[in-house]
Amino acid sequence: MKADLHVHTEYSPCSKTKIKDVLIAAVKAGLDTIAVTDHNTIKGALLTKKLSKDVKVIIGCEKKCEYGELLIYGLKKEIKSKKFTGIIKEARKQGAKIFISHPIDYARFPNMWKKLNDEVFKLVDGVELYNGRNLFNKRVKRIAENKKLAGVAGSDAHYSEELGNTYVIYKKDLWKEVISNKASYYHNNNVLNKLKYLLKSFLLKWF
Repeated sequence: MKADLHVHTEYSPCSKTKIKDVLIAAVKAGLDTIAVTDHNTIKGALLTKKLSKDVKVIIGCEKKCEYGELLIYGLKKEIKSKKFTGIIKEARKQGAKIFISHPIDYARFPNMWKKLNDEVFKLVDGVELYNGRNLFNKRVKRIAENKKLAGVAGSDAHYSEELGNTYVIYKKDLWKEVISNKASYYHNNNVLNKLKYLLKSFLLKWF
């Protein structure tokens, strides 16, 4: 089974993708599960779950903190805190899973996640091992292997055609297999595609 665990909709300021187009693209890509992870809100995820008939939708968000961004899965309500420890506390109260989003991404976030140490790793469930827009996934993989961290994967799609270029492959129980490092991953997005969509999102957000 296939799970794209990093998807944005029109509820993210750097995406204009309609929810209906996300769902159409997910089916077209052969995905069984998607996690809608809009920036700092679960509004898009809630609506996507409500409208979806063919794809399982995980309620999530990509939450910004002082160190970088966190992918949070299984939320029931919005996370209000903007600080790392506060976000962790709120998410755990909801029984959510927490992964560090693109922990090494010099192209987009050169100053983020400098505080990558054991104190941080012990508070999260793992890292985003493969990100469809990240040029530095290999470095993330080395850290994860060295620290024996669990990993998720997602397209980081801001446009519908990006869905399914990166995902987790699981047999039955997604989170059990991810946390136990028994899941596998698919990532197929070339550098030119990554740069093209990064530029489109940048222009959409700032101009």
